[in-house]
Order: sequence, then structure tokens, then C-alpha cells
Amino acid sequence: MARGTDGDLATSHPQFHPDLNPISKGNTMSRKALVATALAGCALTWTAGCASDSKPELTDEDATTALFHSMAGASEGTESLIYAEDLTDYLPGQEIIIDGADPAPVADGIVRGSVVDVQVTAAGRHAMNGDEEAPDDERVDVDAEDADWRELTATLTVAEAWGAAVRDRDEVRFIITISPDADPADYIQGLEAMDDALVILDSQGSVASNPESFRLAAQETALGEVHPDETIAFPATDQGREEFLGGIRTLDDLRREAYVKQRTIVVERFVVKSR
Repeated sequence: MARGTDGDLATSHPQFHPDLNPISKGNTMSRKALVATALAGCALTWTAGCASDSKPELTDEDATTALFHSMAGASEGTESLIYAEDLTDYLPGQEIIIDGADPAPVADGIVRGSVVDVQVTAAGRHAMNGDEEAPDDERVDVDAEDADWRELTATLTVAEAWGAAVRDRDEVRFIITISPDADPADYIQGLEAMDDALVILDSQGSVASNPESFRLAAQETALGEVHPDETIAFPATDQGREEFLGGIRTLDDLRREAYVKQRTIVVERFVVKSR
């Protein structure tokens, strides 16, 4: 498995790192990956009365494929410090030390399960201070036409979990942040079609709209799926799919490697000194 060299910057853990994306404002631990959305009283499929009723109805499989495509596109051009090179670095056995702090996992945990509910739970506008965006966003109604971003909260029932923050839970909730130029009905249908999802979770307690929710790791692209043969994939990640998986290709690989102790990643002043 390819590993980085000293000085490499490669996944983010917002508990440790600032958000360097110039358009992501608000909670400093939030990464507003500004994906796509347009709010909606629309149902999960396109119906007559919906603003997007000219679009063809999607099958669940097509909706999930479109979801991954939209999530991948949303992460393009974003900038954040990332210290994980592949899936192995997100496992509970991998720890990171930032500027001499106590060792901590790179991510809060990995969960396999079924998405059972998705809701639009928050929306906001970028607050302005003169010509600059202010540190805190202004919260608005979830159906406000002038919202700059919206948050979807997905509820996932837990079938398997790896990591101290998630392994004793029956369900977890995670946030996907989306922008106002696409319809959340697409996201909702795509997410709720995921009967065997695999999510890498980050930043517990960082979501103002729901303190019990997590964010997705890897610039909010760490949403994966488990295939019937128990191979796994993370189609939305900005790395090549095979590159992101590293040596973990199946659920058995994940189970076997999850708690194997890895060499600690040491970071000083945002630079990887050793790994």
C-alpha cells in the first residue's frame, strides 16, 4: 500500500485542522462542501406538482449513482488539510498526533448499515461583514429561497461498527451539506435507497443543527456501499476508487484490519513529519 512521505498533506479531521476552503464559513469545525440542493416540498420521486416534474423518475439504483456523482463533483476544488491517504488511515487502529497533543483516531468510526430516514434539517446564508463573509452563518428556514446551503440529516441503522464512538450504537446520524442549485429530493431518494451503506464518520458534536450527528470524512465524500459479494466501494471520493481502498477490498478485510495498530501519524504545524 502506498504511503506518504514526510511533508505530505493528504484527509482532514476538523477536530484538529482549520477549514481552508474559502467558501466554507460558519462553524469552524464544519466543512460546507456545498454539493447541490434546491429544497422542496417534492416527494422522493418526481411528480406532477413538483417544480422539477419535467425530469424523468429515477430508479433507486440510478438515484444512488447520481448521488455519488453529485457528491464527488461537490468536493472538486475544495481545499482542506487531509492526513489520511486511504481507507486504512481511517481505521480505529490508526492514530494521529497533532502538535504534541494526545494520540487520537483520524476518524470517529466506520459504520455499516441501512439508511432509514433523510430529512432537511438546517439551512443558512453566508453572513457578510463589509465585503467579507463573517465567521458565523445566518440560519434561515430550510425552504428559504436565498439559502446558500442546506443540511440533510440521514439516519442509519447500525449492522456493524468499528470505533469507540460508534460501536455501541443502534443507529447513527450523519450530515451532508448541499448547495441551493439542485433538488434535495435527488439526495433523499439516493440515500434512502442504500440498504447496505458504509460510512466513515467524523466530527461528532460539530453540527449545530444536531449535536448528536456526525459529518462524513474525506471532505464529506466518505459514503460507501457494500456489494452483494461483500466487496466495498466509495464512489464519491476524489481519489481513484482503487487508490482510496488501499489494501481493503472486502468486509472481511475491514473486519480483520480495523483494530490493527498502525504507525502513528505525527503532524507539526500542518506538516506530516512521520507516519
